Amino acid sequence: MRFLLILTLSLFSFGINSQSIDSLLSIYKTKQTDLKIQNQVLSKLSWAYLYINTDSAILFAKKHFEVASTLKDKVAMIDAYNHMAIAYSMRGEYERSLKYDFEILKYDKQQNDSAEIAKTLNQIGINYQYMGDYPKALEYYYQALHIRENRKEDRDISDTYTCLGLVYYDQKDLKKEWSTFLKALTFIKK
Repeated sequence: MRFLLILTLSLFSFGINSQSIDSLLSIYKTKQTDLKIQNQVLSKLSWAYLYINTDSAILFAKKHFEVASTLKDKVAMIDAYNHMAIAYSMRGEYERSLKYDFEILKYDKQQNDSAEIAKTLNQIGINYQYMGDYPKALEYYYQALHIRENRKEDRDISDTYTCLGLVYYDQKDLKKEWSTFLKALTFIKK
């Protein structure tokens, strides 16, 4: 039975729809005592609700964080923070999103995970850009870009150049916008 639940949860990773959410909710309600399964289900529920209902996504992410804390599962705790950061950003609550992003960044640095550090720095840049704080957005984007260039991650380098180009677009600096978008294109072609 446990194997079937794990297999079911794994299959949900490939696509979430309303039927999947109903199945996850059913598993969540029937497996209240198995914290490891609850941990997985709550992660999937919070992710599934991100683009449907951010209130529900946050609710499930907070429950996910509680269960992960009980299990002392630091990776799952960071996963819950990530879901909360995304949900708050989607709601336009950028300061709240940043609170979680900075916690994630602290963890990434403790793990010395440069790929995750760059991803989180980029996300922080996005929040500052949405807030209209372009100097901070540029600061974090350039930090992410530096790491990604050192790692030679062409697709991620292209994504960060695109973000930079959007900041320059917002600032009406067409020359810098044009040059960063061209740089983004050169990394897409590689």
